[in-house]
Amino acid sequence: MRKRYVSVTCSRRVSGEALENAVKECFTKLYGLDGLVQSGLRRISVGGQPVFLCGHLWVPRLVLALTLVRQIGDTPVVLKTVEVSGTVRSLWDMR
Repeated sequence: MRKRYVSVTCSRRVSGEALENAVKECFTKLYGLDGLVQSGLRRISVGGQPVFLCGHLWVPRLVLALTLVRQIGDTPVVLKTVEVSGTVRSLWDMR
């Protein structure tokens, strides 16, 4: 499976684990547990910025899930997609 890296910004400072859990929860509500597993969705950090990794066919669905996350814990947030790339290096160069 070809992978894509989706760089994200968050309007508030939240932990990476809380961000990942909120995105995965929204993704699972939309596409089910089977979709979550098939997408290979996981979070990494590139230069301190959160980046989600998924299969290339799942990128539009991940972007939709990111836009639907409105709250992490009790904190209202807005997540924005910054860049989609096929390599971590190109994300690093964009910083």
